[in-house]
Amino acid sequence: MQNKKQTEEIKIRIVSPSANIVDEGEKKELIEKAERILVKNSIKFDYSEHSKGKNGFLSGTSKERAKDIMDSFKDRNISAIISSQGGDNSNDLLDLLDYETIRR
Repeated sequence: MQNKKQTEEIKIRIVSPSANIVDEGEKKELIEKAERILVKNSIKFDYSEHSKGKNGFLSGTSKERAKDIMDSFKDRNISAIISSQGGDNSNDLLDLLDYETIRR
């Protein structure tokens, strides 16, 4: 017997808690390759609101990046969250996250 999660649609949310996703050159090729792999495996995905944003080299302000993460945890349609890339600036988010929501 399959469990409920196995029969449900898988959807991944891609967040950028530090640097933004730059859609050019080598990085664009890597993003497109990752998207092809997900599609090939019938995995639906989307990007958080600020994952491709520009705030200097970051994807958004600390509050925007933390909101993207929390919105992803609150969305019951999301099966997994993947970070596009990390970085030292991810530490800026630690005090802005709701750990009780993440725990649930």
